[in-house]
Amino acid sequence: MMELYGMQEIINWLPNLTNGHDAVSLWLSHSPLNSPFLAQNIRDPDVLGQIQRAFNYFIKSGQVWALLIGLFLGYVIRGITA
Repeated sequence: MMELYGMQEIINWLPNLTNGHDAVSLWLSHSPLNSPFLAQNIRDPDVLGQIQRAFNYFIKSGQVWALLIGLFLGYVIRGITA
């Protein structure tokens, strides 16, 4: 309900604005971007390496077989019920 009130307030102010900069500053003053952010501690910035390790774990743990069996059974059940 709070977002709707904020949007209604912005809509009511829009005709009174003279340029786009005022609209942006008004929106930012009512947006959740004004709230404080939580700091993050990034331990490993190697995103592609993380993706590769996750994919390798996906293969080695056998989850790929569970995915393929699930897709096959889902396709068969869909074919039977359609």
